[in-house]
Amino acid sequence: MKKIILLVILIAWSCQPDKKLPADRLEGEIRGLRKGTVYLSVLKDGKPERKDSIRVHGDGKFTFDLSAYPPQVMVIELKEKPGEYILVFAGDTVNQVVTRLDKFGVNPQITGDVNARKWLEYNNMMQQYNDKRLELIKRQWEAAKEQDSTTLKQIESEFEKLEKRRKLYGLNFAMTNASLPVGAYVALVEFYDNAKALDTLYKAMPEKVKQSVYGNRIRERLDELGRKRQ
Repeated sequence: MKKIILLVILIAWSCQPDKKLPADRLEGEIRGLRKGTVYLSVLKDGKPERKDSIRVHGDGKFTFDLSAYPPQVMVIELKEKPGEYILVFAGDTVNQVVTRLDKFGVNPQITGDVNARKWLEYNNMMQQYNDKRLELIKRQWEAAKEQDSTTLKQIESEFEKLEKRRKLYGLNFAMTNASLPVGAYVALVEFYDNAKALDTLYKAMPEKVKQSVYGNRIRERLDELGRKRQ
């Protein structure tokens, strides 16, 4: 009798459908985390807007279903690490993030579709520009302390050249990647107040990107800038 009951249980278990993971998801691992709460947010007007949360137990791993979200920048936060976060450009695929609890958000390992790769490429270049800018600020402070007007003037010129190179990089990046949502994002961030550049980049985008999160925001921003000129 016991064998019959066991057989019935095994048959019933084997007939249950496998729980399939969503095709579009964000998988993460926070190494060193045994228990905590992970938050998922989207950026709205430059601020995180919380959309989901997961309680983590044991291995620090978590999965968010992204099937309801179009490709866009998403924010990962940890309740136990307030004020620290990870930005990910999540696309229509499996996105993966690996970080450590003691260094949450510091150089996380991020993989995903082409949007995620291009996002990392853009941010790495922006970090180089920011590092150079910090060097110039340090030199500027030292020259001001020495009242070295010649050096101060030279540094001011270097600031202008650096900013021009940064804007040119942003323009080339957005144009080269106009067929991707990440290209629309960079266009919006780099040329938010430049109607001419925004309009040129917007016209270079295919209809699918124009209908993306950042494509729509560019259209709205162009309308705002147009009303201001009237």
